[in-house]
Amino acid sequence: MESKQYVSHINKDAVTASNFLLLPVHDNDHWTLMVAYLKHSTWYFFDSLPNPMHRDVLPQVINHLHEETQGSFHTDIRSWKVQEAEGIPTQTNGYDCGMFICKYMETVIQPNSVKWELLLDLQAEMPKFRAELAFMLLCSTLKR
Repeated sequence: MESKQYVSHINKDAVTASNFLLLPVHDNDHWTLMVAYLKHSTWYFFDSLPNPMHRDVLPQVINHLHEETQGSFHTDIRSWKVQEAEGIPTQTNGYDCGMFICKYMETVIQPNSVKWELLLDLQAEMPKFRAELAFMLLCSTLKR
C-alpha cells in the first residue's frame, strides 16, 4: 500500500471541514469505492461487480488509514459501521470497474446531478462516459 502521499493530506482540520472522504481501492485487479461519511461515522462500500470477496480488503484499508492518520478523526474509524451501497448500477463485463467507480464518486460529490433510476443500465453508457472523461482530462491538461 503506497498511500502515504495521499493520506498525508488527511488531518484533523480537513476531517472537521469535510462531510465525506472518498477512498478508491484497487485490489486484485478490481476497483471498489469506500466512502467515509464523517458526520455519521459510517462507511459505505460501492462495488460494481458485487462479490463478498471484494469486501475482504476493507478491514485492511480501514486499519491502514487509522494508522496513517492518527488523531485526525473524532472517533475510532475501525469501529464504524460498514454498509453496502444498494440500488447502484453494476457492470456486466470484466473491465469497466474503474469507470463505475468514477461515476459512483460523481454521485457522492454531486448527489443531485445523477439520477440512478435513469442510469440503471450504466454499462450501456460506458463508451459515452469514457469519452467524456477523456475530454475532461484533456481539457484540464491543456489549461496548465
